[in-house]
Amino acid sequence: MSLVIKDFDQQNVVSKDHVVRSIKRIPQHHMKGLRYVVYDKARFFQRSYEDIRSVNYQVLGTYNNLPNNFICIFKFSTVREFEHILYHEVGHHVFQHVLTPKLRRQWVYELVNIYPDFISNYATKSPEEDFCECYAYFYTLPSRLQRFGVKYKFINGL
Repeated sequence: MSLVIKDFDQQNVVSKDHVVRSIKRIPQHHMKGLRYVVYDKARFFQRSYEDIRSVNYQVLGTYNNLPNNFICIFKFSTVREFEHILYHEVGHHVFQHVLTPKLRRQWVYELVNIYPDFISNYATKSPEEDFCECYAYFYTLPSRLQRFGVKYKFINGL
């Protein structure tokens, strides 16, 4: 895996070593194709790949796959918040590039529609956000996700 971890020395909440340890918890095949994880307080990295008008200054992190698969984390004030944002954004990469179309359909049409309980308010925004929130909780608070049974089993089986 040739993942570039960039600019985490521009903040003082988490060390680059902590970022590396957090990423190493994720199965390598979930990270395949992901090129960068960047701390981007000024959103320069993000703007260099996107139309500046599309930048949402309210979000704390983002995943983008054009032209490179990258995660930008903009703002966090605790280690726990950093980890949740990181794993949530990795969840977008997993949803879009690791899950097969059949597994995405299973999440959308079976798990979300049949089991419409959501782990967070943000998870209610879309099936993909539900997946990403569950993915983040799988790594940060697995005991909470275990209460959602089939969603925990789905992510644990990836």
